[in-house]
Amino acid sequence: MNWQEIWSQFAKKSHNPLVQVGRTVNGEPMSEALLDEIVADIVRKTNMQITDNVLDVCCGNGILTQKLSKHCAKIVGIDSEKALITRAKKDFSNKNIAYFEGDALEISKTVDEKFQVIILYFSFQYFDSIAKGKKVLSEMEYLLSQKGCILLGDVPDGNKIHIFYPNLLHRIRYYISCLTGKNVMGKFWKSQEIHEIADKLQLKVEVSPQKEKLPYNYYRTDYLLFSVNHPN
Repeated sequence: MNWQEIWSQFAKKSHNPLVQVGRTVNGEPMSEALLDEIVADIVRKTNMQITDNVLDVCCGNGILTQKLSKHCAKIVGIDSEKALITRAKKDFSNKNIAYFEGDALEISKTVDEKFQVIILYFSFQYFDSIAKGKKVLSEMEYLLSQKGCILLGDVPDGNKIHIFYPNLLHRIRYYISCLTGKNVMGKFWKSQEIHEIADKLQLKVEVSPQKEKLPYNYYRTDYLLFSVNHPN
């Protein structure tokens, strides 16, 4: 699937910043209060400190990045879609934010520093193979400080696909779309797949279920990853 093309279309599709990055509930832009709940959950799970340097991978138009910037010393947002980065710089900037256009599979070519917190939120599904998942995680691991953590947030759970697609016919259509390159949902990752990649990269994994108040908790899961030398 050409995800670059998909997100380029999304970027042009709507002027609403939440719709532009797919942050909707029942087809409507999620509320500001709900977005704040997501930010609070990210800050809590990563134990983000006001002194931390943070990397937001696949930051989109920066609507989440800007909110997170209030909880850290510096945050760097990176996304491959030029139109989204342009909007981020225009509408969702802050004095402690730096935005870059760049490929998440080659982050180290764009950014060269260490981060205490690295976030990939609502986007891991678009790295739709084991090879791509391993590559983006290896890039993040390379930039992670020894005592830092990576949050893979809002990951479609392969063990809950029957909940998202309760109808067998819908599940069959999903699998066919994957085989024919027409899948717009992305990959439903199984926990064991993420653990296997983490083991190869010498990262520890914690599965972190989402709170019930978060909008996609019924079929998505969060994962925290740490260096094997992390004291957690």
